[in-house]
Amino acid sequence: MTLNTLNNQTRTSTATKTKGSNPFINSVEKTQNTDGTRASFQGVIAKGIVFVIAIVIGAMIELFLNALPMQQIINSDGMIANAAQLFGLASASILVVVAPIIAFVAEKTTPVTGSIFCASVGFMYTALADILVKYRSAILLALVITVAIFAAINLVYRTGIIKVNRKFASVVTVLFATFLIASLLVAACSFIPALSGVTALVFSSPLVSISLSVLGIIVATLFIFTDIDKIHKNIENGVSAKCEWTMAFSIIFSVIWLFMQIVSFIMNIVDLK
Repeated sequence: MTLNTLNNQTRTSTATKTKGSNPFINSVEKTQNTDGTRASFQGVIAKGIVFVIAIVIGAMIELFLNALPMQQIINSDGMIANAAQLFGLASASILVVVAPIIAFVAEKTTPVTGSIFCASVGFMYTALADILVKYRSAILLALVITVAIFAAINLVYRTGIIKVNRKFASVVTVLFATFLIASLLVAACSFIPALSGVTALVFSSPLVSISLSVLGIIVATLFIFTDIDKIHKNIENGVSAKCEWTMAFSIIFSVIWLFMQIVSFIMNIVDLK
């Protein structure tokens, strides 16, 4: 009995110390199971499918607006769109930022705000594929690569080739913090008159943008590893079934971020030609 108690304490300690970098995952760890229900892998997968359906719905809405018999707006860069598409794209761009924040602050809204976020992402990238004809193939290729990477991550995690421990999670946190701080510093420098010109010159280089995209892809991939590991640990520790929505959204959020980084990378490669 003493041995079992020590084992349970060890598992709890490991789950507590191995912090995932995704804030949605971290919030699940703080949730106490007071309703007697237990989350399951099937429940998380089912909720994840709902979010994927929301992405498809967002894409379908954009395709519907694109097919409306409205006057097309065409410019010299090969952009083709109508007013409904542009309004929808502007709205989706705002919701992509606002919805996750609301989901994090008010966790109970995740089924709704998470679905809105996913639908907005589906709309936004379908609109970009329709409007920016030059990058249409790049966006479709990024989608295929994202699915392939996600499948590979699951396979590698299941085989145990890569162990997600405290050191692994710490590396992910440091890389993400570096990525975030660098992005904030660049944004801040762009508002300083003495530095804005230099900043614009440096980041107008496709090679710099490609390097940042590669770093983003690496960080997003490691995020998914930590997310999957934390979902497994949370379910093993018996978190409440009400956390399934948050866990499903956390993994979808990381996969979408990976997709965005891959899109950015391929677009920069296209611009080199």
